Amino acid sequence: MTSRTPAIHTPREFGSEAGIRAARAAVDAIRIRLERLESSLDASGEALERQRRALLESIGRITREVQAPPPAAVAPGLKVVAAAALEPGQVLAYGASGAVAADTGNPVHAAALLGVAITRPEAGLVAVATEGQALDCETWAWTPGDVLYAAPGGGLSTAPGNGQWQRRVGVALDGDRVLVLPGEPLLTPGAGRLLRLRDDGRVEAAAIPYRTDRYTVTPALIAARRVSLSDAPADPLAVELCVHHGIEQKPGVDFSVSGAELSWDGLALELLLESGDSFSVRYLI
Repeated sequence: MTSRTPAIHTPREFGSEAGIRAARAAVDAIRIRLERLESSLDASGEALERQRRALLESIGRITREVQAPPPAAVAPGLKVVAAAALEPGQVLAYGASGAVAADTGNPVHAAALLGVAITRPEAGLVAVATEGQALDCETWAWTPGDVLYAAPGGGLSTAPGNGQWQRRVGVALDGDRVLVLPGEPLLTPGAGRLLRLRDDGRVEAAAIPYRTDRYTVTPALIAARRVSLSDAPADPLAVELCVHHGIEQKPGVDFSVSGAELSWDGLALELLLESGDSFSVRYLI
């Protein structure tokens, strides 16, 4: 390949003005050549790095990087068509044309309860806090633990309604914060899963009864293909088993649970475990 860099001529008469100019030109030519060489090396290095990454991506050694635009900001909660002007904190039901303030005189609305409005409608849509979401409103002044019901006009009240409107809408976590719980899926007398309904009708947090058992794999454990759990899981299909080098196993595919016994005889976990491994089992009792 023919070089396009300027030719370098070493001046012979350094004492003269012409010699000085020639020396400066030679220095400039060297600098230009070095800059071009450096640029060429940088480009070659970048090309080699791209080729290396492409090769590693093709064989699955590294994850392909995709430059995606940042997600657009969205308002939290479910968004539904608003059929009327609505205010934050109103209890909403789904009417024939969209979300409306719940009417406690309308039994149809009790069966179509959506949740509590988060904001005023924007572009015809209203954001709704649904089951399990906490909502703040500065105009509220509840007592923590208040059980809340739909009030006439779509508001909230500590007084239960009549008939189907005796269903709870939420629970006050603080003076201006409500945990939305349409109906009463998590509110049971005594010990609920997440909340506990006291004898005086108020609500307090309840401990979630999870159990975690940990095991170290031994040759005897590999031969037995089973372990005994501390308790019988409430839901055998919701048991979480994680081998401690990072692989989570699935019930019914990798292992099975019957009563308080977990086994993997003939299942995928049998191929994974080796002596010296450790794993944990987490389940709700």
